[in-house]
This record gives sequence, structure tokens and C-alpha cells, in this order.
Amino acid sequence: MALPNGEDATTVFRTLDVTPVGDTTRVATARRCWVKRDPNNERGRIAIRYRGYPTPSQELLIRRIGGCCRVVKNLAKEQRDLAYRITGTSPGYTAQAKDLKDLRDDPEVAPWLAEAPSQILQQAIKDTDTAYKNFFSNKSRYPTWTTKTTGVRFRDPQNVQIRRISRRFGELTSSHG
Repeated sequence: MALPNGEDATTVFRTLDVTPVGDTTRVATARRCWVKRDPNNERGRIAIRYRGYPTPSQELLIRRIGGCCRVVKNLAKEQRDLAYRITGTSPGYTAQAKDLKDLRDDPEVAPWLAEAPSQILQQAIKDTDTAYKNFFSNKSRYPTWTTKTTGVRFRDPQNVQIRRISRRFGELTSSHG
């Protein structure tokens, strides 16, 4: 898929290439929003959320990928709900990930799903699976539909790192080709 400025979307998303700076790739800045501290290190990982300031072409790509994730999450929820109503059991993550591959490979049904990286779409299914597991273990409410008005959110399980530039800002570095 080509963006309006002629860049290849996969390359822009994978490398987030805007301006080369030394050995890293510079993107519009990212700002640290909060740090979740775990003083006893019981969970192992500590989450850090960053607020990104993407370029216009990156923003378009992020919105498209976020839309793909929203559709995949809603399809996974609908598939689980319908299967449970009909058979009394619902499919797990592996069955839904296999169905996602079939859906992405079919150019007649949803050709736009091929634009988004498969790992991000698989992560959307995994998030839905986690939401159902949390519901059945009484940790949360029943999973709800994802709407356009909730904002664009998705997780990239690839190796993306933030290098600190100053006290408030950092740059996104990626080991993707």
C-alpha cells in the first residue's frame, strides 16, 4: 500500500523512517505519559506509556491499522458470542488466529486487512482472548464492542524501543529492517 506522499506503508510502519539520526531512526517525538511502578517486582515487567507525535503520513497509517485492529477485535468477539449461542462452546485464540490468516489471505472478503502487520492483528485477538479469560475468572466485566470513538489503540509486540532525548522527550528506535 502506498501512502499519499508515495512512501510504502509497510516500510514506514516497520522502520518509522523519517529522518536518519546516527544509527537510529528519528520519528516525530514521543513523550512519556506515566510509569507504572512495581516496587517488589512481582510482575516482572513495568509498563511505560508514551504519547507519540507522528508525521501526517504516519498518522494516516496508524489510523488505518487501528481500524483493522478494531474490526478484528469485534469479529473475534462476535465469533465467540455466536459460537457459544449455537454450540455452547467458543473458539480459543489458536482457532481464531487460524481464521484470521484465512481472512487476510482472501482478497475478496477483506483485502484491506493485508495492509496491517499480522502480529498486530494477532495481538488484537490475544487481547480479546485475555478479556474473556478475565471475565470468566471474575476479574473484569463482560468484553464490550470496540467503537471508533474510543480512539486508536493497538499494541505492537515487535522490538520497538524508546531512546531518551531529554527529560520529557525521546525518539522511537526500531530494529526492524
